[in-house]
Amino acid sequence: MRCLLRNSIGRYAHAYLLKNARVVNADASTVADVLLDEGKISAVGENLTHKSAEVIDCTGKMVIPGGIDTHTHMQLPFMGTFAVDDFDSGTKAALAGGTTSFIDFAIPNKGESLSKTYDTWRGWADNKVNCDYGLHAAIVDWNEQTPGEMKRLVENGVTSFKFFMAYNNVLRLNDVAMYKAFECARDLGALCMVHAENGDIIEANQ
Repeated sequence: MRCLLRNSIGRYAHAYLLKNARVVNADASTVADVLLDEGKISAVGENLTHKSAEVIDCTGKMVIPGGIDTHTHMQLPFMGTFAVDDFDSGTKAALAGGTTSFIDFAIPNKGESLSKTYDTWRGWADNKVNCDYGLHAAIVDWNEQTPGEMKRLVENGVTSFKFFMAYNNVLRLNDVAMYKAFECARDLGALCMVHAENGDIIEANQ
């Protein structure tokens, strides 16, 4: 929907008034007007007005909450390949399908700084995204700098970390290191996610 698209400097263009929409929420479905101002829903009700809003007639159409995709890979470099969508084309496709925010994965290479990886992903995304986004961060190494880097990322809005038990010698973290990282994430109030395959058995089968 046009009301969710932002201009090139990241600010929402102006106000929109959606008239006579069927507003669908988790608890009810009612016909109402929806006012969006400065990129946020500022009012939902009957016979709303706004002196400068662009009016969009939504009679016979549904307005539903925007989707949140919590697992995406935009322009991810992975084992000699790259994800086909970047942060521009991928978020345009997301908006076209009703997804209005997403969480991508910042995944370092072995030996690469977690902070550098975070900065790289922000550099790729910030000037391209067409909707709201966040980042998970993958922990693929554990050393004396890692706890401080995890803390810095949490302070910058990262709330979750990814761990791999597969991809030996590429992304896998050994059990002791993963245990230490879990403890650090716990102390930071962050969520842990695990890609739970057995890398040794996979390698043996291969």
